[in-house]
Amino acid sequence: SCSSASKQSGSIALPTDARIMASVCGIGTAARYGRSAEIASKTSPIVRTDLSTYLTKIGDTAFVNVVLDTRGKTVGAARIDADISFLPGTVIVPNPTGPNPPVFTISSGVVHMSIANATGFTGVVNIMTIKVTSRTAGSGLMFVYALDISGIDGSSLTGQTQSTRVPVVFR
Repeated sequence: SCSSASKQSGSIALPTDARIMASVCGIGTAARYGRSAEIASKTSPIVRTDLSTYLTKIGDTAFVNVVLDTRGKTVGAARIDADISFLPGTVIVPNPTGPNPPVFTISSGVVHMSIANATGFTGVVNIMTIKVTSRTAGSGLMFVYALDISGIDGSSLTGQTQSTRVPVVFR
C-alpha cells in the first residue's frame, strides 16, 4: 500500500545523471504498485519505453515504443524481452518497419526482440511499437528486460544495461 508521503504532489531533486523511469501510487485498488523510482546512469545503456503517461482512457490505445538508449555506447546486438501483464485488454504487435527492424516472436504474453548491426547502434533506437487497448477499467505492467546486449567488438554490455518496468492503467 502507499504511504501518505507518496500521495502528496510536488517535486524532488535528483542528481544530474538520474532519471525517474516509473512511479505510480494511489490510483485505486487495481493499481497499487507503490512508489517505484528507478535511477539510471547517463553513461550506461537502458532499455525502456517512451510512454509519457501511465494513464489511458478506456477504449483508447496506448502506443508503447520499446527503445534502447545506448547512452554513448555503441551496441552491436541486443536481445530484449517485453513481458506484458495487461488484464483485461488486448495487446497488438504490428510488424516493425524501418532500417533495422527487429526479428521478433511472441509467446505467453512475452515479445522477444533481437536486433543487430555490424556498424552498431548509437543514441535512442526505437525497436518496436506495442499497442495496448482495453474496453474496461484495469491495469497492468510492462517489464522491459535487457537479456543480452553486446558491443560491436563482441564485449558484453548486459551487466551495465538497465531494464525497466512501466505501468499502464485504463480508467
